[in-house]
Amino acid sequence: MKYLYNNGLVIGRFQTFHKGHEFLIRHALRLCETVYIYIGSSQEAGTKTNPFSYQYRVKLITSVFTKEAMSGRLLIRPLPDMGIGNNIKWGLYVLDRIKQDFGVNIDLYITGCEKERSSWFTNEIAPHMDELRLTRHNIEVSATDCRTAMLNGNVRGWKQLVPKQLHQYYSEMLEKLRSLEIC
Repeated sequence: MKYLYNNGLVIGRFQTFHKGHEFLIRHALRLCETVYIYIGSSQEAGTKTNPFSYQYRVKLITSVFTKEAMSGRLLIRPLPDMGIGNNIKWGLYVLDRIKQDFGVNIDLYITGCEKERSSWFTNEIAPHMDELRLTRHNIEVSATDCRTAMLNGNVRGWKQLVPKQLHQYYSEMLEKLRSLEIC
C-alpha cells in the first residue's frame, strides 16, 4: 500500500488513553507508512495529572493498536519533560529525540487543535514537515474526564470515552487511581 507520508508523529501524555487519542492515531496510520508515538511526561507517574507510568501507557496504547505495534508500523517511545514549556525549544528537543531514536525526519505531525502546539514546529526548524490539525468536535473527551468518570464510579460514562479494548482494564486502572489518594 502506498501512503501519502513516510513518517508521522503523534505526541501526548495519554493519561488515560481515550477515543480522541485513538482518532488521531488512526488518521496517522491511514496517511503514514510508520507512525511514531511519543509519550510526554514519561518520567511522571503517581500524580493527579500523571497517574499512570510510561510502561502502563504503552500497554494501553498497544492494547488498542496491537497489530500495528507488532508489525512495526506504530513505534512508541518516552519523551521526558525538559522544563522549557511550549515553544520552539521544545520542538527542537522533540525533533532531536526522533533523530536519536530512529534517525528519520518526520513528514507529518498529527495533532488536535490545542493552541500551544502551533509554536512547537515552525517552518524554520521543520521545513520538511506538514502539520495536520484534527478537530475532535464529535469526540468531546479529555483524560481528565476519563479519570473523573472512574473516580465517580461512572463505568458506563467511562466506557463511552475510551476504546473498547481498554474496558478490560477498568478495575486495574481504578485501583491505580484510588491508590494515589487523589479522589
